[in-house]
Amino acid sequence: MLFASTYEVINGNGDTASRSFGWTISFELQQVEGLSPSQYAREIAQQNIAGHIDYAQAQQRIAEYHANHPYESAHRRADLVALRISEFLQTPTFAFAPKVLAVIHQLLFQDVLPHDQLGHWRQEDLLAPEQPRSGEAEPSTNFVPSPLIEPSLSSLFRQEKERQFSYFHEDKRAVAHQLCVFMSNIWRVHPFDEGNTCAIATFMITYFRHLGFTIHANAFAEHRQCLKEVLIQANAPTDLDSNIKSLEDFVGTVLF
Repeated sequence: MLFASTYEVINGNGDTASRSFGWTISFELQQVEGLSPSQYAREIAQQNIAGHIDYAQAQQRIAEYHANHPYESAHRRADLVALRISEFLQTPTFAFAPKVLAVIHQLLFQDVLPHDQLGHWRQEDLLAPEQPRSGEAEPSTNFVPSPLIEPSLSSLFRQEKERQFSYFHEDKRAVAHQLCVFMSNIWRVHPFDEGNTCAIATFMITYFRHLGFTIHANAFAEHRQCLKEVLIQANAPTDLDSNIKSLEDFVGTVLF
């Protein structure tokens, strides 16, 4: 005889605290990308956080706003992607696979990026010369060649999955260090044509939380301007151990 089970349907709208966390993180990630959410989206976020509207209603209102206010097009991408990041972060479940990263990218950038880029590994090779905010020239970042994206991600995720068993017995700072290396390696793969930082950060936030870490949204907001810079530095073609230190410091500030 099979045991009867009652399953609880997950509420994808979270609670006041989780919605506040989601919007704070998502708005700051847009700033990392050099984008600015509209004042209207910030007002919608406050209504959502207060529980006056759910995410579906927020999505509808933001979409209608941009349909009726084409002069606000500079904010459209930031508004839509921020909304979707915040909504995605309400999901308490987690799955660990490269495909999840692709699904996140597709969810975040629907109707923002070209359809053939949504959740698809890039087909062209990229080279990104960067200039950190400090004003010091940084070496170009050589991303993984496009034919090697899928095998590179498969290898990274396989190695990380093997390490997961030891995480429950290790000091949290040691685990955070390994996660920084993992995050840096994914960013160096740069699997998508656009939207890598947002998609990877969203995935890593859910992964950190899955492993029992608490991410402090206020600390993230205070230091978010460093995120892209430390990812670039972590992948500079010099000594990895020294370069990863800045990323580790950023993550430590957000976690501890």
